Amino acid sequence: MINLELWFPEDFDKRYAKYREDHVENKMPEPFFSERLQNERKNILSIKTEDDFRNEIEKWSPLKTIIDAIHKDLSPFLPSSAQVINIDLTKLGISEKEAGHILMMLAYERICRWKINKSSAVISTEALAGYLGGNGIVIPDYDKFQGFRKEVMDFYEFLEDQRNQKFPKSNAAKAENVKNNKQESAADSDVIDETVKRVAVWGGETVSDLPLITYNEVTGKGEVIGKKKFKFKDGSPEYKIFNMLYAKLAKKTAKLERQDVLIAGGFYKDYEEPDPTRKTNETAFINEVAKSIREKTGLDTEELVNNNGSLTLLVLRQDKNPPKVTKFVPVWG
Repeated sequence: MINLELWFPEDFDKRYAKYREDHVENKMPEPFFSERLQNERKNILSIKTEDDFRNEIEKWSPLKTIIDAIHKDLSPFLPSSAQVINIDLTKLGISEKEAGHILMMLAYERICRWKINKSSAVISTEALAGYLGGNGIVIPDYDKFQGFRKEVMDFYEFLEDQRNQKFPKSNAAKAENVKNNKQESAADSDVIDETVKRVAVWGGETVSDLPLITYNEVTGKGEVIGKKKFKFKDGSPEYKIFNMLYAKLAKKTAKLERQDVLIAGGFYKDYEEPDPTRKTNETAFINEVAKSIREKTGLDTEELVNNNGSLTLLVLRQDKNPPKVTKFVPVWG
């Protein structure tokens, strides 16, 4: 074995940095986004149609969504330490390509970066690829991130305010739609309540045409008696939502409102309010979860009811009802 000793001049680091500055072409671009936001405000003031406003909101919404997702998991108790965050792009409803552009911009702004192996001079393409996919996002400066987030929030608020000022009638129409949706939801709930009356006590036995189910809320394993055995992955949106619905059985209507479904499934944190710009993504998320629960359990759309995002479970718990479930007997009075 040959031992080599390498001697470097005292100013090696300085000379190496100067070499890279002069000869390495792929230098990180200088921050530019704050200036771009200011210029975009001028462009927004010139917008004349509501369609153009809608397009602008849709264009900027992914940035706000990603910034909010990172902010949710940042700890305010570690302001001087770098924090590593992972975000699930599938839950955010943003494509990897679009998210990659935003995350690379955040790297240019020195707001975020990917993990760096300080013991190696080689940049890991694996770490970079993970970063662009939402994994291993390093926030080196908590306060700097908060300042950047405020700029984005102020810009988005400006965008919404301009639309509300220029198109107030449209906002009134949207408020009326929300009111109508609530009335429709109440009407559908009455139908569900009538369906629940299919369960009755007749001659000391529970008689119903509803499925009988046994389920372990810890393991996520269960069975729709005579139909199908199933298991939910621990911690999955399906597991959390089904557990909440199952816990409500035999007490009152086993129903979760839309926002409760979104919070239980991890789409929102429990302190968050619904974001109107994410309504389409919300609906897609709930539809996918409901579909997955039905596929795993064998329940149909009349047994797991999705009513405008609210989920109702129409089954019987075996541990709360006698095992004899016979044919449907109507309930009078």
